[in-house]
Amino acid sequence: MRVLLVDPGADLLASIQPAIFSMPELEMYCAPDGTTAVEHARLLGGVDVLITEIFLSGTDGLTIQAALKQINPTLITVFLTRHDLGTYASAVGETPVFEIPVDPESFAQAFRRYLRKQKAALAAPPPKAPSLQPAAASDYPPAEQEPKPLPTAPLSHPAPTAEAPPAVPAELHPPVDTVGEEQARPVFSKEPHPPQPEAIALPTQPKQTPANPQQAVSSPPSSQNEAAQSTPSLSAGGRLGPYQILREDGEHAFGRQFAAVHLTLNRPVHLVVMDEESASHAELRDTVLSDARAKAKVQHPALLAVYEAGELEGHIFCAAERIDSNSLEHLLEKRSAVHADTLLVAARTVAEAMLYLRSSSIPHLPLTTEDILISVDGSVRIQNIALGGLHPATDESVDLALLGESLLSVMPAEAPQSLRLLLERTLPSHPKRLERWEPFLVALAASQFSEASPRDRTPQTRPSTYKTKLWIIFALLVLLGALGAGVFYVAAPEPLVPRQAVVQAGQFLLSNNKRISLQSFSIDSTEVTNRQYFQFVDWIRKHPKEAARFDHPEQPANHSHIPQGWAEMFPEKATPKKSPQNPQWEFPVVKVNWWDAFAFAAWAGRELPSDEEWEAAGRGPRGLLFPWGDEPDPERTNVALPEFRIQKGETNGPVSVHSMRDSSTFGVTGLSGNVSEWTATRKDGKALVKGGHFNAPLLTLDASSPLALDKRSPQVGFRTLSRKTNERP
Repeated sequence: MRVLLVDPGADLLASIQPAIFSMPELEMYCAPDGTTAVEHARLLGGVDVLITEIFLSGTDGLTIQAALKQINPTLITVFLTRHDLGTYASAVGETPVFEIPVDPESFAQAFRRYLRKQKAALAAPPPKAPSLQPAAASDYPPAEQEPKPLPTAPLSHPAPTAEAPPAVPAELHPPVDTVGEEQARPVFSKEPHPPQPEAIALPTQPKQTPANPQQAVSSPPSSQNEAAQSTPSLSAGGRLGPYQILREDGEHAFGRQFAAVHLTLNRPVHLVVMDEESASHAELRDTVLSDARAKAKVQHPALLAVYEAGELEGHIFCAAERIDSNSLEHLLEKRSAVHADTLLVAARTVAEAMLYLRSSSIPHLPLTTEDILISVDGSVRIQNIALGGLHPATDESVDLALLGESLLSVMPAEAPQSLRLLLERTLPSHPKRLERWEPFLVALAASQFSEASPRDRTPQTRPSTYKTKLWIIFALLVLLGALGAGVFYVAAPEPLVPRQAVVQAGQFLLSNNKRISLQSFSIDSTEVTNRQYFQFVDWIRKHPKEAARFDHPEQPANHSHIPQGWAEMFPEKATPKKSPQNPQWEFPVVKVNWWDAFAFAAWAGRELPSDEEWEAAGRGPRGLLFPWGDEPDPERTNVALPEFRIQKGETNGPVSVHSMRDSSTFGVTGLSGNVSEWTATRKDGKALVKGGHFNAPLLTLDASSPLALDKRSPQVGFRTLSRKTNERP
């Protein structure tokens, strides 16, 4: 039997997993939201058991249950909740409900009992088909008894008022969709919401009765307008051809916009549907379709794709790519600062896309801040602003000035000064103004950017350092040489694992004046961050049956790799999509034990460094006491300072891994402070931990201490090592 757990906060798996693993016949799958849950169920051909919270962001457990029952009508459901059920109690009915936090042992016992009872009920023989002859009373099977709800502790927390309507109308079940604050929308202009099961008995949308009874008599439409009026109105939960409408995303100049999903391809799209009045004008209709054809011809990775356009069920529509993002206009309104590396990506990506349109002689709308879309992973896209037909060219200098002025408005104070000066050159008042995209790209590629160096010990938003390298300059120059072909590429997103530095083979002086020989290896230049570790946690939640292959053979059974307090540390539901500016994402991951560090390294195709390899990466061939030399200098790293040395507003605590300035000879940072680190070296049942941390005084790099393998400390993290030294550091 397949069990599907919906765990948006990444805090339920540790409590639910023991119950599932205690029953060998069960296979467990996880999904972070309702949309993914339905996708998993479809790919699996249905699931047998659903475990989900009732109150979820953007939907509820009843909606997910109804959607999965369309795939498997015999679905068994277990609900979880953090609140009182309120008016949801009648819709939940006899389905068992457990209060969060869930006690693993109690849940396991109750879950096994309930599952056995439900399986027995499903295995019972079905009622006999009625015959024409009277049957004896004994021929009829006894009435099936409904399972009684499992006993649960009384719920003490009130249900969210926004999610608990006074009655149980159809609005109780909004379409399953978990999107961010803003979605990319086409400029020119998921899963289907199934009928609710009879057990819930939700009312259907009331039909409007015409005032004149004769109007109720249908007749063949006599015109295009009448044909459009005869089609059902579009709304959340409805369909337009192969597209399932999730919700309405506002009005458009020519009609309405919807977030939708293509059911056959399972592809999220943005639908623009012309209203009846606009579609009745042939010239306007032809203009919209002409623009759609022009956008569909655009082939550039930074520009949103247009998939199709035409007429469906009497509606003129266009389907375009839909992504989770915030527009630059939205960030300007909120006065949100943007990481310096993201600003660099935005400047380069927009310039490449605009230069592609111009060099390919594709007419387009003037650039606006609403067209620039910044995703949570730091990647940047722009709206498809191509136009069909003949249009005058836009002013290149105006578009470039808008980009420069906008990026300057969201630039943080600690951003590289060289980047600020370059963007200022796009402004009309600058004596050496850049007015065209090509010289702007050349200047961008030739500039060197580095983060501000002052050490800030207080937790705050700190952008990661963007290092422009020679291979990037060469690639950009090659791209600029291919303008006629319009070939461009978007910068790669942040890596799932830290970049590495190469330690060349040689002799190394270690503790007790011991000199050893080591083969070359690559080691992470920074400690593993919360953002990078999240990718591992998210992968485990989606592939629980495959996760065990990365565990150490001696790892205890039922061990969870989710750090303690993960959901509390990241109240944005443990996903960077909710708060890309949270500075803790760039902090080193802590409260991970040795088993966790080992599994992450194996998942990343790497391993933990030995204590000797770790020490060699910091001390170098000369055997320095500290990464920078033999003289102690606590100000160069993040270690505890005496109270009289701590300025007002500062505190001892971890900081962004990208802010560390204690680089070793090989370019490895964070070895002398921030957090201590696990190594692969084990002695007497414990593992050696190396390096200083924020809550201890400065230590020399030869210091180490043994720590229990299952110890989770807020002062201990890790980094990984690779035996392949051909990786670019």
